Amino acid sequence: ILLSWQKGDGSEGKAALNDWITNTANEAPIPATPWVYGGSYFHNKVFQAESSGDIAAIFTSNSALFNYPGTGHMDDEIWIPTPDRIPPVGTAVTVTITPAGSH
Repeated sequence: ILLSWQKGDGSEGKAALNDWITNTANEAPIPATPWVYGGSYFHNKVFQAESSGDIAAIFTSNSALFNYPGTGHMDDEIWIPTPDRIPPVGTAVTVTITPAGSH
């Protein structure tokens, strides 16, 4: 899961989703592990990934399209965003999802 955005100086920023997330237990970015496509589901004619907002989830979610399979995926209290790696609020970000090993 790759992210791209335009920086304030006009250059393009690029990062893997894992670079924006820190594990508070070891103060390190989430390891670069391929995420698992789960496909979400419909309930009462509502697509649950859209309804819940769980497109990519670290803490395993049945409604998410993608789940992180690595260590700590069952603990929803150790993950935080990494502010010095994330663009300012309001910045348009393009999310590109490609199969593992294709880039």
